[in-house]
Amino acid sequence: MALITKAQVKIYLNIESGTITWDTFIDALIARVDDDIIHICNQEIESETRTDVLDGNATTTIMIPKYPVISIISLKFRSDLLYTWDDSNIDTIAASLYNSFVISEVPWLYYSSGFSRGIANYELTYVSGYALIPDDIQQVAIEMVVMYFKQSDVKGGTKGGLLGVSSIVDSQQGISVNTVYKDMFKNWQSRLSKYRRPVV
Repeated sequence: MALITKAQVKIYLNIESGTITWDTFIDALIARVDDDIIHICNQEIESETRTDVLDGNATTTIMIPKYPVISIISLKFRSDLLYTWDDSNIDTIAASLYNSFVISEVPWLYYSSGFSRGIANYELTYVSGYALIPDDIQQVAIEMVVMYFKQSDVKGGTKGGLLGVSSIVDSQQGISVNTVYKDMFKNWQSRLSKYRRPVV
């Protein structure tokens, strides 16, 4: 799935829902914008099931690589890299963790008994991301698609589209009118900043 729908974009572009002339192009732009927003936020936005191998650190917390965390599916342990995950005691280990872990908006997994120190000795399977895409992310995505669409020349208008154009001078009833176009990228980055995964 995508972060936004074609129907949402068409409303902003004032394109009738039954007009399919630019559908393929809009779909391609939506996919491009999805990738752009993932890059800006440094993480996937839509919910997904992930499995990550983590290092135990002899403390009560481990940073979870992706967030927000919707649910924990399982946590496995091995005492050495040469060993396979010990299926015989996974249920016991997982149950004790499930009874004592706390997940906040910060991506930390908390275990009151502490995680054993080791390299790649925990395997965490969990669901992260957003089951419902936040409205502000959708709004930025729509604006990005609309901007990319208008930068092209697929619907006529300014010859060559607006790609790379900062302003246009036009004559209206004998009066010269200068239209300046704002670069929205920094604005989008700022509005998405609260969803950006910190680089550790």
